[in-house]
Amino acid sequence: MESFKKQKGHKEALEIEWDMDLALEQIGGQKEFLPLFLERFIHSARKDLKHMKDAFYSKDLEGVRAAAHSLKGSSSSFGMKGIYEVSRKIEEISRKGQFEGLNERLKKLTFLLKRAEGLLGNIQEDT
Repeated sequence: MESFKKQKGHKEALEIEWDMDLALEQIGGQKEFLPLFLERFIHSARKDLKHMKDAFYSKDLEGVRAAAHSLKGSSSSFGMKGIYEVSRKIEEISRKGQFEGLNERLKKLTFLLKRAEGLLGNIQEDT
């Protein structure tokens, strides 16, 4: 991530705690493919977040847990540490059968995902 700090979008990268080096490692170091893979991650993350919210409002903790688990895995693989941590906590809370704290964490995930979208826009401009 150090090399990215000097580029546009570094604020978003820091807020979502993105390890760009890990992401690049996952795609074989081919920086030109980074926007495509980030776009795919965001698309998948949006679906997981929607499933979490729908399950939350339906009082389906198992649905929340399953979607959080999915997002936790993909965010870990792509170096999105901030998204990973919030997803991990949502999974933990829902596994315990609790609703308290979920709404705030869903809001935080929404914010972090918007930051990832901003990061994608900046990366696309730079490539």
